[in-house]
Amino acid sequence: MLSEVRSFARTESVQVRRHEPASYGHLLGLLRSDKARSIRGAGLSYCLASAADGVDCISTGAFNRVLEFDRERRLIRVEPGLAIGDLVSVVCASGLWFPVLPGYPSITIGGCVAMNVHGKTQHNVGNFAEHVESLVLLHPDHGELHCSTTSHADLFDLTLGGFGLTGYIAEVTLRLQPLAGTAVRRVAHRVRSLDDAVATMDDLATKTDALYSWNDFNRPGASFGAGLVYAEYFVDGEEPEPEPARSMPTLPGWLPRRSAYSAVTMPLINRVYEVRDRLRPTRIGGVVQTAFPIAGNEIYFHLYGGRGFYEYQWIVPRPSLAVAIARLREAVAATRATITLGSLKLFAGSQSLLRFDGDGVCITLDAVDHPATAALFARLDRLVIEHGGVVNIAKDSRLSADVVARVFPEYRDFRSRLRDFDPHRRFDTSLRRRIDV
Repeated sequence: MLSEVRSFARTESVQVRRHEPASYGHLLGLLRSDKARSIRGAGLSYCLASAADGVDCISTGAFNRVLEFDRERRLIRVEPGLAIGDLVSVVCASGLWFPVLPGYPSITIGGCVAMNVHGKTQHNVGNFAEHVESLVLLHPDHGELHCSTTSHADLFDLTLGGFGLTGYIAEVTLRLQPLAGTAVRRVAHRVRSLDDAVATMDDLATKTDALYSWNDFNRPGASFGAGLVYAEYFVDGEEPEPEPARSMPTLPGWLPRRSAYSAVTMPLINRVYEVRDRLRPTRIGGVVQTAFPIAGNEIYFHLYGGRGFYEYQWIVPRPSLAVAIARLREAVAATRATITLGSLKLFAGSQSLLRFDGDGVCITLDAVDHPATAALFARLDRLVIEHGGVVNIAKDSRLSADVVARVFPEYRDFRSRLRDFDPHRRFDTSLRRRIDV
């Protein structure tokens, strides 16, 4: 039976035949089929990276076990359907930590590998791929492949940040770190502009365990990007503040057709958010709870309504930063787009293939599905092409193959290597079709 699958941002939907195998025998039977298939974890990608029209959609939900936990060597081997929040809970109980955490606790490990996710610690520890020791890949044409930097290294490289297109990731072995504290102190620093936010983050970068910001991109002129920079520190001997139970990010069965976010409501929403954290700039939170700041605040996504939203993420190279900020401010003013969320992270790394990685400042902005948003994001595409850096393919459901090819120097290399390995397109998604790989 066909059922609808939507992207988490609700801007894409397809009709697919969904399969939820409960055993490896059932899974292997599905993988041996001649039909194209996609692999779906928690379904929290902002674009449709786990489904496509005419493609069988295979869930990893039943494969969520910890297979082996070597505490002495700080290695843990898990199945792809394990939620990152559950992983953190398991390793924290043994005094260990996994340092790269996306915003949602129910994102699966398989999804983290496929998207090479980053967290609030990127400038210190890099992306998810840098902490993967090895993985096991299943492909109907190649069988079971054990991949690492020393075995099938080219395929290992292609799979990390490969959008789940190289095969079914059956197992992942991760490298862990010692847990640096029993609680987390979060300090909010007020900043008066986007330039001030970058300067503040640069000053704090070597002193913190995690670092990110909230910025108001709707303010005009010199105060564009005013907001808060959050610095987090592991601490011992401090009792975390009580927190309400946090749910996994889910959408209600009914959503309003119109978004609650508009040019009228956003100034009030932003003001309330900023004043709340300015009145209590320092908080002590539990390690697991603090790791996932969006969990428990899912109303942010619900208020977009049924039409959904778009997100733009751009790693801006340092030499282009001043010009990029000025051009971004001009673009927001010219298009009159209403920005629902603005944020910064510092990045330090090396970009390759189609991975969202590199050196610079990561600028993130969310906006409602509206013609003004489309106009703004088209201008941002031109800015990236003109001033360099890369965009996050996993977060943007409207990026074209032409833009991706012009932004990523190794686009053709990725496409060639993927097609050489999977010439029959055994694994296919709407994302793959849109960016033409």
